[in-house]
Amino acid sequence: MPTLLTQQERFDRLPKWAQDEIRSLDQKVSRLQKQLDSLENKVETDVYYRSPLEFRESNHPIPKGSTVEYLLKYGEKNQWPCRIRVEIRENTLKINADTGIYITPEASNAVLIKPNR
Repeated sequence: MPTLLTQQERFDRLPKWAQDEIRSLDQKVSRLQKQLDSLENKVETDVYYRSPLEFRESNHPIPKGSTVEYLLKYGEKNQWPCRIRVEIRENTLKINADTGIYITPEASNAVLIKPNR
């Protein structure tokens, strides 16, 4: 029965160039994570995002006045793009799109927004 290799043993069997590339990427990820952590709660903002790729609960600030743009596809084969932009202006959520949009109440505290075509 074959013996399973540890992660370090598998890493050691990689070519030198691949090991160097992995080390470089690990350092880059670590550096970017430190930068991201240093920005939390220190940036003047009114918009946060949560990444679905994160392993921990965290909200990341987006600079104040930023616009978040979503790309939706619609039509019978989802062939038509619709860009919906969202921003905060003077304590008001502003939503606009490059096509008409339907806004449908879902609950007393939620709405659905979809392209109108």
